[in-house]
Amino acid sequence: MTPETPPGIGPRHIDAAMEGVRASGRLAHRQDRQRRSRDEFDRRHRAPGLVPGRARPPAYRGLDLLVLLIRKLVPLVSLLSGLVLVAAAGGTQPGENGRIVFERLRFQNSPISGDLFTMNPDGTDAKRLTHPPNGTEDTHPDWSPDGRRVVFARQPPKGAYSIWIINADGGHLHRISPPCAPGREIPVCPADDSWAVWSPDGTHLAFNRLTGPIRPKSPTINNDTAIYKDEIVITDRNGRHARTVVWLGPYRGDPQAPAWSPNGKRLVFVGKFMTSKTNGSGCECRRLYVINADGTGMHPITRPGLRPGGRPDWSPDGTKILFRTHPTDDSSGVNSDLYTVHPDGTGLHRVTHYGQAGERVIEGSYSPDGHFIVFETSHGAVGSSLPDVFITSAGTGQKQVTRTKNFEDDADWGPKP
Repeated sequence: MTPETPPGIGPRHIDAAMEGVRASGRLAHRQDRQRRSRDEFDRRHRAPGLVPGRARPPAYRGLDLLVLLIRKLVPLVSLLSGLVLVAAAGGTQPGENGRIVFERLRFQNSPISGDLFTMNPDGTDAKRLTHPPNGTEDTHPDWSPDGRRVVFARQPPKGAYSIWIINADGGHLHRISPPCAPGREIPVCPADDSWAVWSPDGTHLAFNRLTGPIRPKSPTINNDTAIYKDEIVITDRNGRHARTVVWLGPYRGDPQAPAWSPNGKRLVFVGKFMTSKTNGSGCECRRLYVINADGTGMHPITRPGLRPGGRPDWSPDGTKILFRTHPTDDSSGVNSDLYTVHPDGTGLHRVTHYGQAGERVIEGSYSPDGHFIVFETSHGAVGSSLPDVFITSAGTGQKQVTRTKNFEDDADWGPKP
């Protein structure tokens, strides 16, 4: 790894790991997109610094982020029992349980990168699915309904994020986002895409897209305070014929991390700055929203103050929505827990109880049969402060699936092909 730390990996995960470090602009937009969305890696889960989100911490990039993360973690081990990254599934479809796809942020093994792996539900037969360039993070994976393909976001150290699709065997990797020169940002690039999820019938994708001018005018989105068009779109499975589902207007709103209902009629998403004058300032006011797939009927389903983060997941029977809380402003996930709520906003239920102990919990995914939840937590993890993958049954009992000193994130449970 060169002195230039892989920016892609630093933004999301490092952001979540360092409670006191906050970034504005894209970091504010990308963090949840994120990894933790870029709300946490970049502003996802980039390293809590590598976090899905929209923005990357402008002051930290690549190797610098990793070094800073380590320096922060050593003295704060007792406080930071886990890095939290953001990401989860896009609406689990009913079916027979298949393999789990997840991201492994390789802090311990060089070269530093965020790679996707697949494995059996018991953790056996783990196989590396993607081989991103050094410093790049492949995140927010989502299985296709037939269990044969995975859609994911590629987050480079510098430049616009993009959506890619790969076969379950690692073949036919291809980009579906508009082409963009390496290292370039919007508005030079036509779009900055992340948080993609398959529709239940496998014919469409829904994802977060940033386009147009940024304020103030800058060569990098990391320095922005507002983005002209911050929306959720639906395209065909090749990324064409984009149709806007959620957009509040120029420089307003920050809808992120959509997930389809099992019948394909609705979407749930995390909404930020939905009541503010711009999408980079004012009240973040995080809430879960439900909207019809045709863009009508948008309404919040969680109360103010609960602060959902990462990507929600719809249960296979359509009766519950799984999500993670985002209790503090630092996007690190400290004191986070998993919750479920009915699509009409009733029946709020706390699934995990690690937050009060200072642990971190990363959002999860239902199993296709609806009996289990796969997620990541630092509670009981091998790396202590770095999350491993676990499986739970409605919050009762917990089985550890991975055991590494790397950072596991974004687990999505797919159907059997």
